[in-house]
Amino acid sequence: MRHYITTLLLLLTLGVAPGVNTANAVALTQNAVFTKTQAKRKAAGEYSDDVAKKLARKRVRLKAQRRKILRTGAGQDVRPMQIVREIKHGETLTDIVQEGKQLTFASDVEHAVVTLKDGRRVLVSGGKHGIELTKDVKRVIGHTHPYSLPPSGPSTGDLNALRELKQRNSYLLERGELQKFGNTAE
Repeated sequence: MRHYITTLLLLLTLGVAPGVNTANAVALTQNAVFTKTQAKRKAAGEYSDDVAKKLARKRVRLKAQRRKILRTGAGQDVRPMQIVREIKHGETLTDIVQEGKQLTFASDVEHAVVTLKDGRRVLVSGGKHGIELTKDVKRVIGHTHPYSLPPSGPSTGDLNALRELKQRNSYLLERGELQKFGNTAE
């Protein structure tokens, strides 16, 4: 009950107006309350290290749920997307895939080709364990997983990003193999 009241007070303080996605605002405030409460309990010595690690993983999952994130699995290195370059009209798919392979191998971070809402196609980079997409991403054409990680196929985070973008499928380049993946339940 206390968390519910705190959430309502925060929403009123933030001035959530009609048309604003209140579900996202509620998720943000619940995560803030959860994090603050768990930190107090950990500081007081109420949790063992194993429980603290589980809570930390839960915080990462909650954070990922409120953003569009391509994530390769376990790990904390998820970075906001950085535009590497714009893809020009007429470039071949083979050349773009080859460049993605080379960049991923050299930098050991994920790369993706995305379509922005303004119609441009760009090559972006992120972190070793994922890319935090911005709100101006319309479609994820394909992305890579770093060579230093074991092949795992598309992660739950990858599928969640497609679902959030209302996209049926995308491509994953993992260890040099290009595979199509998508959401089966729509």
